[in-house]
Order: sequence, then C-alpha cells, then structure tokens
Amino acid sequence: MIWFLCKIAHGDKDGESITGMHARFKEHLSEHHPYQVEIEVMTESNLTCVIGASKEPRILSPMKLVAHSNRFLFIGDMRIDNRAEISALLDGIGDQLSDPEMFLILYERYAGEAFSHIVGEFTCVIWEKDTSRFHATRDHLGMRTLFWIENQGTTWIASDIFLLQDQFSMEQINDNYFHSFYMENGCVDSVVTPYQGVNRVPSGHLLGNDGGSLALFQYWDLTDLRGEIHYSSNTDYQEQFRELFMQAVENRLSTQGTTAVLMSGGLDSTSVFALSKRLEMQGHPAQTIAISGVFNEFSECDERSYIRPLLNKYNAATNEFPCDGLTVFKEFPDDSPWTFEPHVPATSYGFTSGLLGYAKELGASRVLTGCAGDHVLTGTPGMIADLVGNLSIMQAASHARRFAEMTRGSVFQTMWTYGIAPLLGRGFYKELIADRDEAFIRKLGRIPTFAKKDFYRQWSGTRNRVYMDRVIAPLQGIEVQHPLMDRRLVEFLYQIPGEKLWNHGSRKEILRLALHADLPEEILTRTNKTVHLPLTYRGLTVSWPKLYPVLSVGRIIRFGWISKKEWLHELAKWRQGFECRENIFLLVALEIWLYRLEQRFTQNAAI
Repeated sequence: MIWFLCKIAHGDKDGESITGMHARFKEHLSEHHPYQVEIEVMTESNLTCVIGASKEPRILSPMKLVAHSNRFLFIGDMRIDNRAEISALLDGIGDQLSDPEMFLILYERYAGEAFSHIVGEFTCVIWEKDTSRFHATRDHLGMRTLFWIENQGTTWIASDIFLLQDQFSMEQINDNYFHSFYMENGCVDSVVTPYQGVNRVPSGHLLGNDGGSLALFQYWDLTDLRGEIHYSSNTDYQEQFRELFMQAVENRLSTQGTTAVLMSGGLDSTSVFALSKRLEMQGHPAQTIAISGVFNEFSECDERSYIRPLLNKYNAATNEFPCDGLTVFKEFPDDSPWTFEPHVPATSYGFTSGLLGYAKELGASRVLTGCAGDHVLTGTPGMIADLVGNLSIMQAASHARRFAEMTRGSVFQTMWTYGIAPLLGRGFYKELIADRDEAFIRKLGRIPTFAKKDFYRQWSGTRNRVYMDRVIAPLQGIEVQHPLMDRRLVEFLYQIPGEKLWNHGSRKEILRLALHADLPEEILTRTNKTVHLPLTYRGLTVSWPKLYPVLSVGRIIRFGWISKKEWLHELAKWRQGFECRENIFLLVALEIWLYRLEQRFTQNAAI
C-alpha cells in the first residue's frame, strides 16, 4: 500500500516544520495501517511531499514512488499494464525503467494527454520544476483515490482524506455530498466530499494550475466511446473477451508471493481463479490459492457444491473459512472502524475483513476478486428497445418472448416495457433514471443505445469497492485487485452489441461461452445467486438492543428524503424481515456514519 501528502505553498514558503509534517503523517497513517511503514520526506522549491510505503504486504521504498527528469518530478502510485505500447510510443525507450520513470518520459512528450495513453492504475502528482505548475490525477476508472484542499494560500493534495484532516473541520459538513451519496446509491465520484473545502479528483480527471488557478479537466469518460465493436462471428467476440480477461488477471497476479482469489461459487470470481490457474499451467510464476467463505449452519448461504468441482478441476487445495458467525453489525458499535466518508459495505465489515485476514494468515500478499462482474457482464433487457429502434422487430420479439417465459410474465407487457416504452421515455427508461440527479440523466441522454445507458448505470455502482481497497485491506496488510475492472475489458464490453451480454434472458452470456472449457458445468449452468439474508437477520437479532437506539434518532431526516415516522416504520419492517425500501442499507449506513461523526466531535472536545 502507498500513501502520499503534497503541500504546495504559493509564493514564499511558510515556516511549517518538515519534522512536524512527517510526524502528523505518521500519526494519521498509524490509525489506518497498523503495520510497519517506511516514510520519506522530499522538497523541491515550494513543494513538500511526505510519502509512505507499507512493508506489508510488500517491501517497497518510498523513493521508488518518485521519478525525476530535468523538467519534471513524479510523486505517486502507478502501475502500467501496457508497457509494450508505451515503449513503442517512445521509440523503444524505457524498457528497463520503472513505471513512474517510463511515464515521466511519456509526459515530457505529451503533457496532460499522456494519461490517456496509460492502461493501468494510478494516482499521482506531476510537478514542473521551473514553473511550479502541476498536474494531479487519478486513473480512468478511479481505482486509486485523490483529494485536495486550498487553505490559506497553500494547496494540499493527498491520496486519502484522513491525511488532510489537520486542514479542515469535520464539523463543517457539506450537505451537497450527502444528497449525491443518496442519489448515486452510495457511489460518489464527483468533486464533493462530506466536508466543506475538501475536494475529490473524480476518476478520469486531472487537476492542474496551468492558468494560474486550480481547475479540473476530464481526460477520459466511458460515454465518450461512441462506436460499436462488430465481429463477423460470435467466436471472435468470445476469443477477444477471453484474451482481454486473461490479460487483466495476469497483470494483477503477484510474481513475488502468493495471490489469493476471494472465491464464491458464482461465475465471476470462479472465472478469475480458473484463468489464474490456466496462467500457472502456461508457466506464469504466480502461486494462486482460493479463499472461500463457507456456512455450516446457514446452508442456504453455502456454495461448496459449486466451489469444490472447480477446485477438483485444477487439483487445487481447499481453503474454507467458516462464516456463520460473521453477521452484520456484530459487536456494534465497535463492529467497523471510523472512516472519513460513509460506506454502505461497512455494514458487512466483519465478513470481508475475516476473509481478507484469512488470506493473510495463509501467506497471501495480494487478493483478487470478481468485483464488478455483475455490473459489466450481466447485460440488460434494454437491448430489446435497441432492436426495436433498429426495426429488428422479429429479433426483439424473440428476446421478449423468451424473457417473458423466464419471468413468468406477459409477452405483450415485456415487449412494451423493454422494447417500445423506452423509446417513448417510459417503461424501462424510467427505471434507468429513477432517483438520479439531473447531471446523470443528461449524461444518459448523450449515450446512443439503451444497452449502453444501462451498462453505464450499472458500472457507476462499482465504486463501493473503495471500502475494501482503502479501508479493510490496509488494516489487514494486504492488497486487493479487481481484474474485471480493467479499462481495456470495460471498454470492450461497453462497445459490443447488447445481445452478446444479455441473450434471450441469459445473463453473462459472453462469459459462459468464452470460459466454457475453463469452468465446470455446475458453474456454467448456474442461474441463481446466493444471498446472505440469514447473516443480516441474525445480526439484527443480536445487535438490535444497541443498534435501534442509534438508528431511531433519525439523523438522516434533515436531508428531506424520508420523514421520521416513515423512517421508524421502515426500521420496524426491516427488523421483522418484511419488504422495505430497496436502499435501506444505504440509509442505515449513513445514519450510523453520522452517529460516529458525532462521537468524533465528542472525543475531540474532551481532549
């Protein structure tokens, strides 16, 4: 894991002690990463940077995160997955260089456009030594985080909000953020944060001071990809998908230690494990193991009937972690650590933390997941409207008829809802824009097909994985990577015809066909999805005496989404297992976060 804090003093340097900046960085970091961290401080003109590199899960010197040229300085975290392409752009220069060093040469040639050429993950600051101009940026898909503050003539830029906490007041919260949190289902990727004056660099954006003042520039957006990819045969789609998926897995496997795959019995994580074993069989030096949560008491949650056939196929060891006791809100209110932003997955902290901790115990330095598979592979019945719009009526009717049979619905109603009504701004289209802000709706309006509109909507929900990556993983001293969130793979899936993902109601069609030789029949033909409702209701039963007094205060009422009476009614239905609001976990997570924020105020006042 890597963290950094950059301070840019405009005009004359201020008199702050570098020693003091180092000490605060170390103090704040120790709360979020209890393992040994090597910290270095560097200065360049009116720029001061503190860089921390964890020795768990890998030994890395902070100065490996810095690259110099005559004109520029690079500070940050970068992994380049398309080094061969970048080397070709640079006429063969850079083969022996680190990723930051290679990028800096690219930046000298292309300036801010250099980021568009990179496939990989990064968060960094590029400093021009002679002019004090800088660019601070995140990767295209926002896999790494980046924040900034302007405070009394100084710009602060950090990889994480907690490193900036000395520069803002937690009591000055930003209501605009919470409305975004609600409208975006907990997946905020705009400039706002929970605190006034603290700003996020959104994914695919660059923050710079080229014009003398700070400004954001968007260098990439998925919706800018206008064309479609068309091949002559279904086999071509499947082969290209498998190649990109294999490449994404390979780029994320550790070559210096064990990689664990967090594997359920679903298609996505089992596919990641299968491809990692295929790579081993082809000579890749990775050592891959599978980590699976299993249930002895809650048999409806257990997926060993899918997991074990795959392990047998690759003659792999069984690593099963009992999860019956990892209920939601276990040991509330001490069930999860404080974070500077609310996170919906915090409600299941114990479950995820337990699995990552088990991977660490087995010697893994990195964990791969199937995260985002449901978002980028599932597809959408909205493609029926695209077929109708293209006057492919017979094809549209065929898809609608089969989907109606699967859902036990009316063919006419299915055709209307998904095929005709969306073209009139009704039916399925209303589902796409429900509870969304105007900016999101305008963006959907610029996307040409309903399949792409829904892909983008689903993709926007992947940002919840930041909680696993930047909160749980550092506490366990392990790295987490998500192969299905590879930019090349995401762009490919966005641009292929909708029926390659969703075909006559069959979801993840391209994955099932492309990996038919890699997965056992039990997984390939699986259509249901395991849910962990028993963990929720057991957790509520045990924790309710402590949980309800916190939730019933209704701190979220101030935002106007729900009345106090409605909130208490929803809590009662939720506790009793009745149908309630779809976003109940979002509201609960936010109510708990606001409660913990109050506790921070109380603790700080007592000091």
